Amino acid sequence: MGAIAAHNAGIIEFCSFEAGSIKAHLDNMSSEPMQILLGGICGHNGGYIFCCRVYAIKLNAENMNESDLSWSLAGGIAGLNYSYASIKHCYSAPGGNTPQTSVIESSVVSTGSGNISMSGGIAGMSSSAWIVNCWSSAKIVSDPLSGAGGGIAAFLSTPNIIQKCVALNDEISGKVLGRIVGANISGEVSTITEVFGNKNMILSPGSNTSGGINSPLVSIADRKKYYW
Repeated sequence: MGAIAAHNAGIIEFCSFEAGSIKAHLDNMSSEPMQILLGGICGHNGGYIFCCRVYAIKLNAENMNESDLSWSLAGGIAGLNYSYASIKHCYSAPGGNTPQTSVIESSVVSTGSGNISMSGGIAGMSSSAWIVNCWSSAKIVSDPLSGAGGGIAAFLSTPNIIQKCVALNDEISGKVLGRIVGANISGEVSTITEVFGNKNMILSPGSNTSGGINSPLVSIADRKKYYW
């Protein structure tokens, strides 16, 4: 589910989603695993997203299905960025000169084995894909018991390329966190270069940040140096 498309297998360019909200809610209605893919532009990106922006928005992916491996993925641009897809020159941010904050949130029922929520400033999960020349300053909220949160992506499942990205988020909360990427599957080596994170970012107390990718730190005042 997304403001522009549920699934992109082509090209989305020069689009924006402004001052709106999307809530995706899934009840406990199946014994099979069920996933929510929610993005500010599209839910599942299998194509190319270029020069798109979201700001002053609220995304909420709420998966109440108790079956194992039921996930909630929420991303500022795409919930899932998958299989040689790319997101380039995109951002998620608050509302310009207004005080309204952009919030990207996901939650799950943690009783199921492998039930995970993933919230990322650009993508909830990225798998064998590209995120390049992107930035986010949205507030990131994932499940406190079984959630991953990252300023650019919450979770990398296979080798990815993340390049020239800046995480300016004020706050990220959840269980497994990182300023750039919240969690990366052990043994999967991604190419992550020229990325920077807000040195004053708040990572929720008690969370596990040891597996996250945190990057060199920058100040908000210097952020224009890192826009490509």
